[in-house]
Amino acid sequence: MIKKQRFIMNLVFIIIIFIQLFSFSNSSSGLLISEPVNGLQTNSVDESLIETDICSELAQWDNIYGEPNDIFVQETLMSKIAYIALGYAGLVMYDISNPTNPKFLGQYVDQEGDGIDEVIVIGKFAFVVGGAYGLKVIDLSSPKNPKFILDYSEVEYLSNIEVHGDYIFGSQWWEFLQVIDISNPKNPHLVNSYTKIHESAISKIRINNNLLYLVGSQGIEILDISNPQKPLYETFWEFDVDVYSFDIYGLTAIISDNSDVLFYNIGNPSNITLITRYSDIRCHSKCILVDENYVFSFGYPGFICFDIENPNSIVKVNEFIREAGYVSYGLKHDEFIYLYDLYMGIEIVYIGDLTITPLSAGKIITNGYTLDTIVQGNLAYVSNFWGGLDILDIDNPTNPKLISRYTGSFSFFSSMYLENSKLYLANYATNTLEILDVSDPTAPKRISSFYNVLNIFWLESEMIVKEDIAFILIINDLYPILDGAIHIVNCTNPANVSIIYSLNNHNATLTDFYLVENHLFLATSTGLLIYEINNNYSLTFISEYSEISSSIAGVFVENNTVYLAAKDYGLIILDVSDIENPNLIRSYDTDHNSGYEFGGYDVFVENNIIYLADYSDGLLVFDGTNIQNPFIIGRYKRFDYHPLYGYNMLQTVLFKDVFVSNYVVYLSSGYSGLLIVHHDDLPTHWMSTQNIIIISITTTVPFLFGGLIAFIILRIRKRR
Repeated sequence: MIKKQRFIMNLVFIIIIFIQLFSFSNSSSGLLISEPVNGLQTNSVDESLIETDICSELAQWDNIYGEPNDIFVQETLMSKIAYIALGYAGLVMYDISNPTNPKFLGQYVDQEGDGIDEVIVIGKFAFVVGGAYGLKVIDLSSPKNPKFILDYSEVEYLSNIEVHGDYIFGSQWWEFLQVIDISNPKNPHLVNSYTKIHESAISKIRINNNLLYLVGSQGIEILDISNPQKPLYETFWEFDVDVYSFDIYGLTAIISDNSDVLFYNIGNPSNITLITRYSDIRCHSKCILVDENYVFSFGYPGFICFDIENPNSIVKVNEFIREAGYVSYGLKHDEFIYLYDLYMGIEIVYIGDLTITPLSAGKIITNGYTLDTIVQGNLAYVSNFWGGLDILDIDNPTNPKLISRYTGSFSFFSSMYLENSKLYLANYATNTLEILDVSDPTAPKRISSFYNVLNIFWLESEMIVKEDIAFILIINDLYPILDGAIHIVNCTNPANVSIIYSLNNHNATLTDFYLVENHLFLATSTGLLIYEINNNYSLTFISEYSEISSSIAGVFVENNTVYLAAKDYGLIILDVSDIENPNLIRSYDTDHNSGYEFGGYDVFVENNIIYLADYSDGLLVFDGTNIQNPFIIGRYKRFDYHPLYGYNMLQTVLFKDVFVSNYVVYLSSGYSGLLIVHHDDLPTHWMSTQNIIIISITTTVPFLFGGLIAFIILRIRKRR
């Protein structure tokens, strides 16, 4: 009997150890639990979105992408939550109790692929509209896990929703006013439909006391909604300008004509008179908001505030105007203004009592579009074209962690380069070259900003920096009427940055380049150009390779070998040991649809392993030990939902940039953020002793606990 018990116990512990080892092997493959950080998520791997051959996705660092269409702020005793409508990206929730550090709570994405353009939150329910559907109701009892309740589709194409008591008023087809009873959020029902009398299409709805204003470009139709179920026509105000936005204070109507702010006396509706007009070319008025006796006029760079307590003496009291931006609207809540910036997301501005200069308190980045990644040591620098710069701790690449984020005044970073402790950023929005001190990655600091009147940073670019000399390639494929160029910029003195040489190319689109010692290899739409870099940093043409009818999108050079990513072909390998006569070593055709540029887009080489970002096949991994005969050893292809086409339509992810460090591949993937991938048969470096111990403990403890219980049971039975 004793031997049998010992046998059973040994068997239990063997099973425990086996399960623990199996769990450990799964942990190293990168299966993660969702860990949202300020809108960024290291997602669990969704195998349905991946096609792989001996490759594993370790993690995804994804900035939720969506243009902010609307925001609703709800404050409770315990928190303050912002609900942001992001079109096809759905509805996202942030805790903004501390506006300097908004915390991501959750996201709702419509399962039918519908977008969300407007949101109103009442209690624990969100009422949303957008596109062709009617009014949808979402349960927000748990913001981390919002749940769809119903789609009230009796009224389709609903927009411009406003709430008044137990009723939602919204326009349909820009012609009808619909009144919906929401006293029971789980059973909304239509109570009235009002047909607009005047021809002007409804662009906005405003409610003030018991009057409802139907705003149209030709004027404003006013209804009495004392009885919400039976709106009654009151009058129509006609103005001498097109009405883009409207609000009201007492007997003063405030109107934006898409440029200026106009103040009208409406005391006599039959004789509306202009009080004054305000114009500011820095901030053309796009929309108007009235809060108490203050008027906020929102324009692309920010807002201007007026005091209209005395309508006969309207005073400008403050402004918040940035270097650049695309503000479409704003919301005031308590002492903060929430700016909807179509390119960035939400900027939270502290205004206090308006006696101080408004200050930016925080940002909720919703428009991440990852273009570039640099890895050095255990840090990754991720450039988001709309979302700023993220610095990540990637000591364990299966679990990247945000260290800091730099957004500057406005952040459209199209390219970057790290040299020593300086990070160089090309800012598309402000047309500047920004130089950051990143010696302390937790607190990057701008030490210089170089603006150029020639708009050399205005287009998408690539950049390499050597000994404080920046080589900047301007890519002109989106604007073919403009010349692509290489600009060489002297940054040795950050206080006096200057261009020392420029090379324009009128014959081809410039796409990528690479520097090796005193040679520059330039990829173009017609082939490869090779230049010598002279002592004064001027460029002298040496040779070219154009014996293939394909645009070259990416170039990498190592040991007298050039690797080219060809859009309409795939991989091309050249021997440049004789720099004046580049020769073809090998080509590899990956484009399955010749003529459609479904081939290579970027290339990187590390330890004789070639990584090709390919439109048709995703990431292709080649063994290039024998350069005469490289062969594919792995493949990784990713699919994702494209925010511009809806979340019910999967698209192939095109990898914008490839960076490899210690066999870990970092793929800058546009809307899909940063994807981190590893070839299963290549070495790993991140499974340090410390990580192994942590994973072993976390995966073993539950089974040891189970084994202990089994041991106790056996001991009790033995005593009996």
